[in-house]
Amino acid sequence: MPEILTSIDIKAPIQRVWDEITRAGTCRPMFETVYHRVLEAGKPFRYSSADGKRTFVFGEFVEIEPPRRLVHTFNSAFDGGKEPETLVTWTLAETAPGVTRVTLRHERFPTESRTFKGVTKGWAEILEMFRVGIERGTYPFRPRLRNRVMAAISFMMPGSTLTARLDEKYRRVV
Repeated sequence: MPEILTSIDIKAPIQRVWDEITRAGTCRPMFETVYHRVLEAGKPFRYSSADGKRTFVFGEFVEIEPPRRLVHTFNSAFDGGKEPETLVTWTLAETAPGVTRVTLRHERFPTESRTFKGVTKGWAEILEMFRVGIERGTYPFRPRLRNRVMAAISFMMPGSTLTARLDEKYRRVV
């Protein structure tokens, strides 16, 4: 089974990195989606459009060990529920004073997976955006522009991304 394994060093204390990765609300590194969540094992989460009408990724927290480990399931709304959920593990480790290594493992993909193809490049970009945002406090123009364009055309996305079509437990996440 294919898997994604990527990591990045961020020049910031581990708690600062953890807080940014788990912060609810607008998440610029995740394409400026809105992160709805209750950070507790067994609770659902979702990433939606700013207006809440579209959900792109949803899942459930499996394991939470602040500030070192976050494990959750991952479901892409783009596949219309055709692929089984996968598993994402975020591991944070202090590698030097004020430097945190974030390692992301995304696994349990079926052999022929549309989701795998879609997120392979995406995770490295997302980690880089977290790094830039945490280290500099701002984000580069190009990704900001891309995110705004994506938001503007979200009405053209597949019907499977409509939040109204999600299981109620994911729709209810604040």
